[in-house]
Amino acid sequence: MNKKKKSKSKSNNIILGLTPYDGDITQSLSQEDILTFPDGVPAFENAKNFSLISSDDIKPFMYLKSTDIEDLGFVCIDPFLLSKDYLVKISAADLAVLGLKDPKHALVFCFVTVKPDPKDNSVNLLAPVIINIKNQIGKQVILENYPVKYNIWDGIDKLAGGQEC
Repeated sequence: MNKKKKSKSKSNNIILGLTPYDGDITQSLSQEDILTFPDGVPAFENAKNFSLISSDDIKPFMYLKSTDIEDLGFVCIDPFLLSKDYLVKISAADLAVLGLKDPKHALVFCFVTVKPDPKDNSVNLLAPVIINIKNQIGKQVILENYPVKYNIWDGIDKLAGGQEC
């Protein structure tokens, strides 16, 4: 994994490397681009501020990069690319934390486990991340009846064959 340094410029922008998998991609972020996770991310409760970075070079994946912990970041994917029937039911408590009143303001993505052989990459469909794009508050939520490790290629194959996961 490449070491990325966080630095602030005179305009209060944070310069971040996009992903440890491609050190050539960078993006300048202003404070308005920062996503806040009031509870942090499970196992990384001290990481409360993140940027979500996407690029044509890594699509359909995105990268959720901590701005609090230098080498912390998560590869993510839109779960609806793997299952058209994926259903996210958010509890009232989670809706309150997110301040989410309208589902069209929700961005949903899931963490990817990256393996040496890309055919072994999996996605955590059980615990998606929800972002309220209006206030930029995020939270990882726990659903029911979805796997923690769902093979990405199996999902693509099922969709291509007209089946659902």
